Amino acid sequence: KFYSMKKIFFFSLLCISFSMLLSSCSGDDEELPNLGNFTVDGATYQINKGNLKGYKSTAANQSNNYTFDFASEQGNTVRTVRLSISFPFNTMMNGEYKITGSSRQLDPWLSQYTETTGKHTDTYNNLITGLCTVARIGENNFKVKFQMQTTSGPEIKGEFEGDVKIQEIE
Repeated sequence: KFYSMKKIFFFSLLCISFSMLLSSCSGDDEELPNLGNFTVDGATYQINKGNLKGYKSTAANQSNNYTFDFASEQGNTVRTVRLSISFPFNTMMNGEYKITGSSRQLDPWLSQYTETTGKHTDTYNNLITGLCTVARIGENNFKVKFQMQTTSGPEIKGEFEGDVKIQEIE
């Protein structure tokens, strides 16, 4: 009897272990992070990826030039807001950027909104209005608010807060 009890205990333990293994490896999709939202003509999209690429100036006659890309990935559609900013040498990135009348400029041509579905991409640039504020909270952590309107496209408003992947050239 003791021997058959051992077999039952071992078999039960094996079944429990196997069921735990199967339940812990479910096929659920991984949740994308929520780093903010943006609206395009009233439709709201969740930002789940942020990148920052840029050139840090090394001389007083050069500007710092950076580009933020905020992406919303939903199914096979990727919507991206690109904010291209420049600011004076030897100053911090924090501040307000406009398309005209400021030493901190939001570039009206390089800043854009793109919508890609499969192999088809629509790009909207050539801003007629644009404003963004940037606050660097930590080494890779930023808070960015933006609002822009393109000549042939939608009005885009949004806010991002979180870590970005940074590629910087000096």
